Amino acid sequence: LAILLLAYGLFSLFFSGAVYGVFVSRTAPRLPRFLKHGWNHFAAFLKLFLVCLIVWIPVLLISLLGFILLAGILRESGNEIAFRWLGLAWLVITGLMMAYAWAVFDFARIRRLEGAGGTWRSFRAGMRFVHNHLFSIWLLDLLFLVPFLLIFPLTSVFRALAASWPLMLMFLGLQVLAWLRAFFRIVFMHAEVLLISGSPPGPAAELDADGEPDTI
Repeated sequence: LAILLLAYGLFSLFFSGAVYGVFVSRTAPRLPRFLKHGWNHFAAFLKLFLVCLIVWIPVLLISLLGFILLAGILRESGNEIAFRWLGLAWLVITGLMMAYAWAVFDFARIRRLEGAGGTWRSFRAGMRFVHNHLFSIWLLDLLFLVPFLLIFPLTSVFRALAASWPLMLMFLGLQVLAWLRAFFRIVFMHAEVLLISGSPPGPAAELDADGEPDTI
């Protein structure tokens, strides 16, 4: 399972480099160019992923701490109705925090492709954009979250209906649903690029305090 998660994570980085690279460069999405973008930006996106752990780890710890505290409240009070509403409220807050953390990573990657500089400079540029457009980003997340999540119950319904179908037809139907999820993800990434395109990335390859370009 760990190997599968690692492989999925590495593929996601490669895929995001290819998609964001095509959208930011505004080039025709030909397969060789698509793959070239993914390969060329893979190392930079991996570094940004590691830097963004600065945001993700506290978000995960705060979320876990909140649920632990809620469980303690339930044991002390025994009020399941209050616990249910508090749990729902904290779940919403956790979702907003996770959306913020993921947005920092997404927009830092876009800023890197736009020429904001090295890893740290791109990270700060992405975080600055998220801080300045937080509610717009949350609204964008909500608009795409609804159709994206609808695919999962549709997949369950399809599995039940296609249980008696030939195996090949079921496989093809599941592939269509999988590609539909990928399509919504690509459209969402394009919407992110459009959202940030109106905001200048700032001077590229500025010098750091030591007089060297920030190219980490």
